[in-house]
Amino acid sequence: MANIKITDLNAFTDPASTDVLAIVDVSADETKKVTIADLLENAGAGTAAAPAFAFDADKDTGMYRVGANQLGFATAGTGRLFIDSSGNVGIGASPTNYAGYNNLVQNGASGSTFEQRIAGALVASLTADTQVTVKSITAIPLVLGTSNNERFRITSTGQLSHIGGGTSGSPAVAFNGSAPSNSLVIDSTGKVGVGTGSPGATVDVSASTGSLRVASSTGTNYALVASQNGTGSCRLGVESSTGSSLLIGASAYSSILCSSSSHSLHLGTNTTTALTIDQSQRVGIGTTSPGYLLDCKGTGATNVARFLTGSTSSSEVAQFGRIDQAVNLSIDYDGTGAMGIGTTTAHPLLLKTGATEKVRIDSSGNVGIKASDPLAQLHIANTSGTNGFYLSRAAGSAIGDQVSIHMLADASKARVYGYGDALTFWTAATGATASERMRITNDGFLRATTTGNYASAIGYNFAWDTISRFLIQHTSTTAGNNFGLQINYAATPNTTQNEFLYCNDSTATRFIVRSNGGLANYQSNDVNLCDEREKKNIEALDSTWSCLKHWDLKKFHYNEDADTDDKRYGVIAQQVAPHCPEVITDWVKQNAADAVLDDDGNVVTPAVEEIVRMGVKEQQMMWMAIKALQEAQTRIETLEAEVAALKGA
Repeated sequence: MANIKITDLNAFTDPASTDVLAIVDVSADETKKVTIADLLENAGAGTAAAPAFAFDADKDTGMYRVGANQLGFATAGTGRLFIDSSGNVGIGASPTNYAGYNNLVQNGASGSTFEQRIAGALVASLTADTQVTVKSITAIPLVLGTSNNERFRITSTGQLSHIGGGTSGSPAVAFNGSAPSNSLVIDSTGKVGVGTGSPGATVDVSASTGSLRVASSTGTNYALVASQNGTGSCRLGVESSTGSSLLIGASAYSSILCSSSSHSLHLGTNTTTALTIDQSQRVGIGTTSPGYLLDCKGTGATNVARFLTGSTSSSEVAQFGRIDQAVNLSIDYDGTGAMGIGTTTAHPLLLKTGATEKVRIDSSGNVGIKASDPLAQLHIANTSGTNGFYLSRAAGSAIGDQVSIHMLADASKARVYGYGDALTFWTAATGATASERMRITNDGFLRATTTGNYASAIGYNFAWDTISRFLIQHTSTTAGNNFGLQINYAATPNTTQNEFLYCNDSTATRFIVRSNGGLANYQSNDVNLCDEREKKNIEALDSTWSCLKHWDLKKFHYNEDADTDDKRYGVIAQQVAPHCPEVITDWVKQNAADAVLDDDGNVVTPAVEEIVRMGVKEQQMMWMAIKALQEAQTRIETLEAEVAALKGA
């Protein structure tokens, strides 16, 4: 080879590793050859500030040997990329080998970012500052996976999906990208909050309108929320399409709340039990130890139970009875504003105290009080001698303003007791106001009238004597207070009928006091006491001749008589009075009477004044007429004697 300058040599742009270069071995002071492969293999280690392989114009940028089996790349004299002996890559720092797997480590200042680009376009980034941020820059989703399978997906709308056994379109768990804050929170103690960032319970759901829904996807199996603590468990759910899956006897698709173990089910408010269903299916309200299928207990003045119907027409409110419905007690609303209680079948209704029957209403409507087979609409049976019937103005009041009926123990007598001022009896026509018709005072006095008065110290005893005669005895011992029987008509019949008094025996009418004032009886039966032993101050009757000759006998009608009636015979009292005043007397046509008032002081019957007319003592006049007849007889006999004497002369 001729001597040629190196600079004059031809450029060799594609050398092979076996091509050789001339090189001076300084230690041997000898020119030798070296292949390109050997030359690179024996390059120096270099440093980040002076890489073994650098650039003419950029001596601190290149490749260098970091350590045994480690390679580094530097820019501006600083190590940027590192590859260790396991193939781990570090950016900004030496890589760390995690569990023997190849790793890529980036170490940089806060906010350093790892970017993924496609055709130069940024599609994803990884940033670390105060937090590690992995972003999908475009609308493509961010996907995490294992074993070459997608496990998590974050869409461009922010929806987070855990694929699980589902698909990206129907994941196992999904969080909508528009879900509000605190939609699902698990705190450091493992408590789960839905709608709250500070869950106060194991699962805490908070929302303006909160709800929790558990549904069967098949539509035939049951849906269940269950709670368990030791041997106790509670079920809340909806039955299956066949029923009896969650609760024995439950119908298809029915709602269920029950205990699934041999423990009671309690419902309550304000941390206090209000309702208990024990393991024998007995229900207690106000008690945690029910002794009956339904056991209600109140405390203090608490109302225990109320049954109401929402219907305004006839409807049943409650029913009690035998399971076979043979005998039932019903409480119902009749649709007209009244409530009813009774049996639904033709069986009696009983009222009891001390588990003993006291009142019975039989199927015909008869009421028996201590009478198991009532014989009338009201039948009171009493063998104890105590009150059989008792009325009082005020409950629990002492004796006063009360009425009672007693049956004596020997069953031979009955007594009616009235307490207070009097025992009164009232009647009224249909729709009219009742008026008092009879009264028995506390002194035993009786009045049966719509008008009139009586003094409290005056009265009558009514009784039968030993031969069955009815007696009316005036009880007053003061002569001025003694009066007899008064019969008043409100009208004026004034006839031979409409009798004031009518006396019959089994054969005939014996005595009548007629409404026209007449008497009718059997002739010759009138008897007047005439025994001398019953008389005193006996003396001869004076002459009545001069009195009788002034009597002017008349025929007349009374004002009440009809003009067609037969005229009556008699005298005029005013004509007799001047000559025979001893046969004149007062005749009271109308007694004076005070006004009758009702309980409110209103006048029921106005007061009336006494009306007095003149009367004559006809029996006295009869005896006076007999006396005058005797005088006339004497005069006749005297005249006859005188006539006979004259004739004899």
